[in-house]
Amino acid sequence: MFNWKTRNQGSKIVTIYETNITLNKSASTYFNHAYSVLLGIDDDTKQLGIKPLSKEEFERGDIPEEKLYKISARSSYARISNKSFVTDLSKQLGLDFEQNKLYKFSASWNDSQKVLVVDLQSAEEEPHNG
Repeated sequence: MFNWKTRNQGSKIVTIYETNITLNKSASTYFNHAYSVLLGIDDDTKQLGIKPLSKEEFERGDIPEEKLYKISARSSYARISNKSFVTDLSKQLGLDFEQNKLYKFSASWNDSQKVLVVDLQSAEEEPHNG
C-alpha cells in the first residue's frame, strides 16, 4: 500500500556558505511571513536554531536589535545574509570554506518552540573543484 506524500514533505536542508545561510524550499516554508529571525546555537546538542519573527513581534521592541537578523524569502528558498555570524559559526564548527564551498545540514521543525532546528553534526561537504 502506498503512503502518498505531499509536495512539501521533502527533506529540510540548510546550506551554509561563506557569507550566508540558505534554507531550501521545505525548510523555508516556515519563514514565508517572517519579518526577521533569531539565530541561536546550542553548544551541548550542536544545534542551530532559526526562529521566525513576525512584523508584530519585531515592532514590539522587546528583542534587542543586535539579536535580529534579516531574512529574504523567495518561492523556492530563504536566505539569511550575515557574514559575521557565519564566520563565528564556522570557527566554532571548524568549517573551512577554502576546502569546501558549502556545507549542507539536515533540519527539522520544532512545532512547540516554533524553531527550525539544524543538526550541526550532519554536515555534507561540497569540495572545491580545481
